[in-house]
Amino acid sequence: MLMPLEILQNVFKFITYQELSDRVRKVNRKFKLAAEDLLNKSFKTLSKKLQNLTSTTFRAIESTQDDMELKCLCRLLNLLDIINFQQTVIMATIWRYVYNEFYRTQKSCMYGGLILDLYDLFLYKFTMKPYQIYGPAVVKDYALPEEVKHIIHLTKNFCIHFDKVSEEPIKHALSVSGCKILDLLDCATYGSRSVIFERATGNTFSAKYCYFLQNAWFVAFGISPDREMSLKQKQRMMHMRIRRIILAHTEMFMQQQQYERELLVRSYPTMKKPSVVVYTGYGDVHDTFFCYGAMNDAAYLQKFHLHEEQNDEDVEDELHNEGVPPNPDELDDQDDFLLVPHLGLEIDIRIDCPLAYAPYKYIKEHEDVIRDEEKSSTGMFNLCVEFNFPGAHYPRLPSTYNYHKKISTRQY
Repeated sequence: MLMPLEILQNVFKFITYQELSDRVRKVNRKFKLAAEDLLNKSFKTLSKKLQNLTSTTFRAIESTQDDMELKCLCRLLNLLDIINFQQTVIMATIWRYVYNEFYRTQKSCMYGGLILDLYDLFLYKFTMKPYQIYGPAVVKDYALPEEVKHIIHLTKNFCIHFDKVSEEPIKHALSVSGCKILDLLDCATYGSRSVIFERATGNTFSAKYCYFLQNAWFVAFGISPDREMSLKQKQRMMHMRIRRIILAHTEMFMQQQQYERELLVRSYPTMKKPSVVVYTGYGDVHDTFFCYGAMNDAAYLQKFHLHEEQNDEDVEDELHNEGVPPNPDELDDQDDFLLVPHLGLEIDIRIDCPLAYAPYKYIKEHEDVIRDEEKSSTGMFNLCVEFNFPGAHYPRLPSTYNYHKKISTRQY
């Protein structure tokens, strides 16, 4: 076929992204190049489109006086926050294999065509028929339109599938994944990030970070070995745990932030406080059992401050009582720690790696320096992650867990 690639892509624009992903790109090599390039470009431009819509919505809120119109605009802004976060998580998962221009790795594409179709449908309704988007949230607080529900669901499934099918089989997956853990943690909109130090010396990037996630936990303890798992499988499972915590934590605290924003913007707000929500995940990997999760402020108050008034209408998930609190009179001075309800996850990370493998956030800020592939893509990759959850002392579980990855990187 002698048709230029540009013309072919213009024809493909009349086809759904799902068709491009599932069928068209599998026809032949030229169709594959044209379809994958179109899929990748479409996903990459989503971020800018969402930012522009967010800015436009903020300006509309500033110039609006009508309370009902303010309510509708606030609900639209809430939905933009949600899908923008989902797009950020997907980008952190795939960018080293789709948009990476800094070191060699096996190339893939954003083959989640159905997700792109849903984003397109959302953007179309947002600009042309916004009432179909904000309608459910206006009728019932925190309700989501079907498009947004599907985007959230597909984002979780797509990231798991990409890690397992596209990343793990790569021969050098342990090295080319780079600072993916940091990329995922940087998606935590409502977590705190402290940079202890961050420097580039020649070809080497060195940094130390401290992340803190309020009302989150992460506990790991040894068990009898069940089945052998490769290092690549363990890495994939660690990425999955981090992503699950970030998704749950951000979704919970995003509701709280949206509630507080509407209280500030509207003269007569009627939005209810976020209801009690708790997320817990668990599983074993070879000889270690993991338990992790997060809860929102409403759940924290219900669990640790039962004397405060609670609105039964706001409760979604009932929390189970997990034992009787200790009697203060029976505790020694050294056990005073147990009287404080510590619930927060601190993640300390130390990284030494080739400059090209640095976190995405750092690479974007120093893109010109890192583009020289010959100088920046070889060396040793050393990652140390320490999970610190002081609250684990209460049930007498280990309060720290260390994850370490040290491997040589090389071009291939």
